[in-house]
Amino acid sequence: MSHTAGLPLHYRFFYEGGSVTRPSMDEAITRYAITVYPPAATYNYSNLGYGVLEEIIAKVSGRPYEEFMRDEVFKPLGMTTSTIGTGAGLANSAVRYTAQGKPIAFYDFDHRAASAVYTSAHELVRFGMFHLEDHLKDQRPLLKDSTLDVMHRRATPGDTTSGYGLGWLIGNEQGMRVVSHTGGMPGVATTLKLYPQHNVVIVALANTSGIAPHRIALDVAAAVLPGYKAPTPGRPLTPPVAFASSAELIGEWTGTVRTYDGVSTPIAILVKADDVHVRLGSGPNALWTVLNTPTFRDRMLSGQFAGTIPSEEARRFPHNVGVGLLLQGDTLRGWAAAMTTDDPLTGAMSSYAELTRKGAAPDR
Repeated sequence: MSHTAGLPLHYRFFYEGGSVTRPSMDEAITRYAITVYPPAATYNYSNLGYGVLEEIIAKVSGRPYEEFMRDEVFKPLGMTTSTIGTGAGLANSAVRYTAQGKPIAFYDFDHRAASAVYTSAHELVRFGMFHLEDHLKDQRPLLKDSTLDVMHRRATPGDTTSGYGLGWLIGNEQGMRVVSHTGGMPGVATTLKLYPQHNVVIVALANTSGIAPHRIALDVAAAVLPGYKAPTPGRPLTPPVAFASSAELIGEWTGTVRTYDGVSTPIAILVKADDVHVRLGSGPNALWTVLNTPTFRDRMLSGQFAGTIPSEEARRFPHNVGVGLLLQGDTLRGWAAAMTTDDPLTGAMSSYAELTRKGAAPDR
């Protein structure tokens, strides 16, 4: 629940009428639910982790996940119109749009527990009030207040004041503690924010991608929270930070990317003080390319580059390659993902990547 199980980046969208159908959960888990990091070593957001939880709920309860959520979560909390699914057949489901204003077909996931709730802003506020331990007369408590308190505590390594709890982002805004979560996928941008100090829940939902609901939520916070200041118009919500490598990361690293179907491809990474280059593959066609928007935080090297993951599934879609590699001594290990560039997006499909520092002694 805290995204510290060691699972890689993963998100998939299966469009109604498209050529690719949703796989069984067993198939999705077999292909992509691989532990690329030691459990509890690092935080790495993975929708498929919640897909695994979905399967656990279904098998333990003996009921479909969608039915369990309706009967055991939505109804007791008075969320009478909330449902799990693709939106197809719902009379009041919002049409989702691309950035160009074109309607997006209904789509499914192989991680419904991470992505597939249809609800209203009003009912999502009710969900937030339950998490603020406001005991509404028409809500049946699902969890003890002490359990909710645990969910709202940081459960990730690193910074002690911010991070991720059990299903919640934990942070601080202008001296106020905030428990929150955002959502984003084709034609969707959402934010849900709890301010426990003031017993305030703010929800903003949009049926297109972008930062609009996140800015709206901050503007609402400025209107209702004492001393809260709205962001300056025109400024990015999160200013970019220039890449700066640490001495322990500088050098050349070599290894392989291994796909779910057993194909291993050589990969090399060259880290300098202020930039990173990557080479995927071998032979004359394997060229060094820039790792775009690199970051190195909490010992995790991340970024994207132009390349191709050679798995049978990834080759169906145009994509770039993203990496999330954890530095542990003379080893970088983690995921290399085919991140599709189609519009609307198909998803991100991760493979296991491991590299060692060139010239380092092999593990014994």
